[in-house]
Amino acid sequence: MSEPKQMTDREIVELELFLEDLRCGVGPLNAAIARGWSPAKLRRLEKDTEFQELVAVSRERRLESYEQTLHEMAQGGHFKALQMVLFNERSEKWKDVRHIQMTQNNQLEIGVVVSVKQSVLELLRENGVQSLQSGGALDPIDVESHEVAGS
Repeated sequence: MSEPKQMTDREIVELELFLEDLRCGVGPLNAAIARGWSPAKLRRLEKDTEFQELVAVSRERRLESYEQTLHEMAQGGHFKALQMVLFNERSEKWKDVRHIQMTQNNQLEIGVVVSVKQSVLELLRENGVQSLQSGGALDPIDVESHEVAGS
């Protein structure tokens, strides 16, 4: 088994800058390109478990900084920040409950849809698109509504 390659000071600085870019929200490919790395080098590095851990830590730090900002905003009285913190950290007490009441049950039979579709296609064949646009030469089509039993 070969000894792992030691990183130069320059490579260490590039890696630290790459990880800081990730922490600030830059995507891995853009962060790699900013360091002068090729996509092939990035793919090679992504196979290394230690590199994967460093990337995961950088992403976790980014999320924690967002959480810190959110909490600071909430402490400052920002309503949406307060709401978000309470909904997420005290969800058993602070739920976003919305009551929606359905007052009517409308159903459309498939036969009606197929029939209307066929009629529209026939109108298009006979008279073109203008016949279906407002101001066309054709009269409006009457449609009847049938209540479904029990509704």
